Amino acid sequence: MYLSNNYPVPSERMGLLWALSGVRELVIVEFGPEGTTRYLLESLKEFGNAAQASFYTTTMDEDVVVFGNYDRLNQVLMEIDQRLHPEVIVVLDSSVAAVIGVDLDGICHEIKPHIDAKLITIKGGGLKNDWTVGIETALRLLGQIATKNRPKKNRFNIIGCCADEYNHLAEAAEIEDMMAKCFAMELNCNLSGNTSVASCRNIGQAVVNLVLRQEGLALAQDLQQRFEIPYVDGRPYGLVGTRAWLQKIERVINQKADYAAVHQAVTALKIAKEQVIQKNSGKTIVLCGREDSVRGLAEFFKDELNLEVYFLKSSWCSRSTELSVISQSAYEKLRSHQDVLVLADGLQIRDLPSVDRIQVAHPKIAGFTEDQPGLMGFRGAAYLLNKLTK
Repeated sequence: MYLSNNYPVPSERMGLLWALSGVRELVIVEFGPEGTTRYLLESLKEFGNAAQASFYTTTMDEDVVVFGNYDRLNQVLMEIDQRLHPEVIVVLDSSVAAVIGVDLDGICHEIKPHIDAKLITIKGGGLKNDWTVGIETALRLLGQIATKNRPKKNRFNIIGCCADEYNHLAEAAEIEDMMAKCFAMELNCNLSGNTSVASCRNIGQAVVNLVLRQEGLALAQDLQQRFEIPYVDGRPYGLVGTRAWLQKIERVINQKADYAAVHQAVTALKIAKEQVIQKNSGKTIVLCGREDSVRGLAEFFKDELNLEVYFLKSSWCSRSTELSVISQSAYEKLRSHQDVLVLADGLQIRDLPSVDRIQVAHPKIAGFTEDQPGLMGFRGAAYLLNKLTK
């Protein structure tokens, strides 16, 4: 028997539904038992988020599992179409439906002439891969909603802001604030932290896509082909990292950033940064969490602040990675001998004093909540520097 004392790595199905959950006006129908849908909604609550999309389940009994009677799915789809009149319905099979070999495409093909909504089917049960594959699938699926011949506007899309990332909406808010100040540019669509079917339809209006995680690259490349929208990938951490990120945007949209709008914040950051470097307190950094955020934070602490950085295996989102992690025993020894700031998931930091911890990954622990801004951009860098000087 395989035993683990950590959270299991989330499945492809969970990543898919987490990413779709932030889309208002989207209807998702799961052909499966009600327990799987309930589990999804409960997991979102643990993330501190409520589903914006509407989730429905057909439920299952022996008539479906043993005799292959799929009338219930047809009835559910027709009722939703008649009562709610949604533009898009995503039909998803559960692991049970996948095991018994349900022909989801065939069922939906037969019913399409009888309903007005656009049907998008996702099949396979979603247990073969980890949650990151589901995130990529969901983002590409939302890209299918985009329509052509929309007029270009001075707007940007965020790609990869999803509920599986801790504090994801605060991170998106930092991006939105910087783009407004530096480029006078409005948010067009936030895929998929806080958006709608209507916004997804207008994805092609943007002049640039900002990709915050590697799972969003496939969609960004597709949108570049279909709508000629250039993209910038990466996450802006720290003073140098944020300036470099803004410069990449300047190049792809051929527009200079208005640095005067952030001059005061940048000046204050330079002073705080020099104070941290001159103080040279010897504080050591330990990071664990999602790879995109961990890599970006590591560059800030190592390259900008010359601090020693270690990586720790996450309790929740562990996966194969190129990052060299230390063992739990080595981590405990490090904490006992050095002044350490730990940026990790709720399980890893719940017993640490507030001055020694920053949460950067799920899970959230009941009773352990702190008012924390996004860590990206100039304001995020100011918050991190402040933690280092406490």
